[in-house]
Amino acid sequence: TTAIEHQVGLKVTQMYVGVLLRTVHQTANGFGVAGTGDQRLVNGLNQVQTATQKLATGQARLTAGMNKISFAVPNGSVTGQLKQGLNQLGQVSAGLAAGQTVVNTGLSQLAQGGAQGAHRLLAGQQRLLALNDSTKNIDRLAQPVQSTLTDDSAVPNNGTGMSPFAVAIGLFVGALAMGTMFDAYTPVTRPKSAINWWLAKFSVIGVVCGLQTGFLGIALKMGLGLKTMSDAQLWLMLFVGSVLFLSVIYGFRLLLGNFGIWLTTVFLVLQLGSSGGIYPVQLTSNFATVLNPFLPMTYLIDGLRHAISLGGSITTDLWTMTLFIVGVQLLIFGKFLLATRQKTFESLVTK
Repeated sequence: TTAIEHQVGLKVTQMYVGVLLRTVHQTANGFGVAGTGDQRLVNGLNQVQTATQKLATGQARLTAGMNKISFAVPNGSVTGQLKQGLNQLGQVSAGLAAGQTVVNTGLSQLAQGGAQGAHRLLAGQQRLLALNDSTKNIDRLAQPVQSTLTDDSAVPNNGTGMSPFAVAIGLFVGALAMGTMFDAYTPVTRPKSAINWWLAKFSVIGVVCGLQTGFLGIALKMGLGLKTMSDAQLWLMLFVGSVLFLSVIYGFRLLLGNFGIWLTTVFLVLQLGSSGGIYPVQLTSNFATVLNPFLPMTYLIDGLRHAISLGGSITTDLWTMTLFIVGVQLLIFGKFLLATRQKTFESLVTK
């Protein structure tokens, strides 16, 4: 729970800070555009001053031209002076037009820069104003995730919660002891067929599974006082689990020989770490998560949890365990059938 809170809180904080920084960045861009507008304003003012100087010069030249025209009348040279004055007036008019163009350009630049800066600043202002600065929101930013624990299937103590894992280990160790003491392959008498050979051996294993289920169930219910959601499901899972682990262990031993005995120990270690008996598989390694569905102990532990504390159906677990049992038993029966046809058991028969 702590790890999930930390990861989710980190993501939420990153999102909040990202929005805030983007808003500040946009506001900074607005200030930049506003600064550019100010520079354009200065340039425009300079251009206006230049245009004003040109207008003043034109005005002076216009005045001089008018004076020349007024002086030309007494001297009798009206025509020549008038032409010269008109030329000067034309130059002044052109200067005035150029000055007006400069003034218009400067005013346009001022308007453009001011509009862009104002737009950016207003957009940034709206984003900043949208940020909620209340105490409640500040607390949420400081601690964006809070966990609420809900106990859907309360158990009285830790022993009850760990009992499915402990029972599964006990059944596997019991099957391992049985696999070491009982020879499930060597026939006592010459078998008439592979099916008779298989029944002679695994009828004994069936009896052992029944006895193991009885002793373990009595110890759990009467000795330890284990409270369950369904006693029938508990007894059923104990028996199927016994058959499952004995089948797997004898399968390793009969099909792989001494290497199978060594592999049984490795298989036990893998199940201890990857069957989800101690911690939820989601909190374990990726290797354990991938391996989990292929381990028979996974389904025994899950079925026992439903029988003891969770309630609900154990059908899926039972079917999966049954498929494991049938698959291994078919391989073992295939070994008996091959030995019967090749008569490789002759040297093993004791009677």
